[in-house]
Amino acid sequence: MRWPSKRAWRAFWSRGGDTSGYVTRALGIYALECLQTLAPGVPLCRAYADDAKLDGLELVLKGGQVGGERFFERVRKGGV
Repeated sequence: MRWPSKRAWRAFWSRGGDTSGYVTRALGIYALECLQTLAPGVPLCRAYADDAKLDGLELVLKGGQVGGERFFERVRKGGV
């Protein structure tokens, strides 16, 4: 799997429960800390990883049936 360069990542989001699990494993993220709930069932998390470029990364992992249709648009604009 090819990933964009991680050097500029500050945050990212993923949708789909299974997909989010695959993404976090592929990136080497070994733990998540829930910082706050953005919507029911949708946490804003801090990632823990051995890779210093990813350690502390903030991410949103959203299951397919939660958060609403325009959820990521609202997250991007800071309105969640």
